[in-house]
Amino acid sequence: MPVTRSSSLAVGPYTHPPTADTPKYIILIIDGSEAMSEEVEPGLTRMQLAALCINQAIQTMVEFSLRGNTVSPRFHMTILVNRTEPIDLLGSVHSITDLASIQIPTILPIGEANTEAAFKTALTYLQHYLPGIQDCPAPMICNLTTLQGRGLTPNLIAIASEIKSLITNDGPVLIQNIYLGNDLLAEPVMDACAWRGILAQRDLSTPTSRLLYNISSPLPPFTQDDPYHVPFDEGIKMFMPALPFQLFETMFSASLSTYKLSYHS
Repeated sequence: MPVTRSSSLAVGPYTHPPTADTPKYIILIIDGSEAMSEEVEPGLTRMQLAALCINQAIQTMVEFSLRGNTVSPRFHMTILVNRTEPIDLLGSVHSITDLASIQIPTILPIGEANTEAAFKTALTYLQHYLPGIQDCPAPMICNLTTLQGRGLTPNLIAIASEIKSLITNDGPVLIQNIYLGNDLLAEPVMDACAWRGILAQRDLSTPTSRLLYNISSPLPPFTQDDPYHVPFDEGIKMFMPALPFQLFETMFSASLSTYKLSYHS
């Protein structure tokens, strides 16, 4: 079966709810380089911050998947470690039911990241799985990055465009970028509850951050009466710092809150 591609990169409807029969596929990319040993706050390294993000992402998906005391497999995930040669941390795709009950392996910060190679690997995975998930919610890449290392060049834009040209019946694949630090913006976030998102490239502090902004997908419209609704401006790019940590919590929830979830599957 051929891989479906979009003739346009416009935001799709994104209304298919994740269910046990039609799960949402998420590829989590985590910088595994030496840069992850740097502190972003006293006593908190980038790798420790990434671990908090991973745990929060799994917790959020579990909350979206609970049926009584049972975790329904509404989400499937691949975890890629971004190094010179990307590593599939778990060795295969795991459902949220599995992830809720296993210990995620520790990632040692060594070597150099290669974001271009990581996105190429994600593209290969998507091309493999997409024919079988056409009736599922649009897949999403969530990239936890230090904005350091190799592969942060215009070539990445072309790869990201190819990724976003892949579609399911729900819409094109989404790309979300999370910066593991607190110096992403020209002006720091003073109030996480009131922050509306990055509204323009001029809000960013470096050319590399502007590149990641350009490859990030717009946040799809979320269901206004959904209990997980969060107050980001509609259509902002899915790109932000992980600190204050509440920003990651709200952005990841927002990226899953575009659906009116069915509690029967």
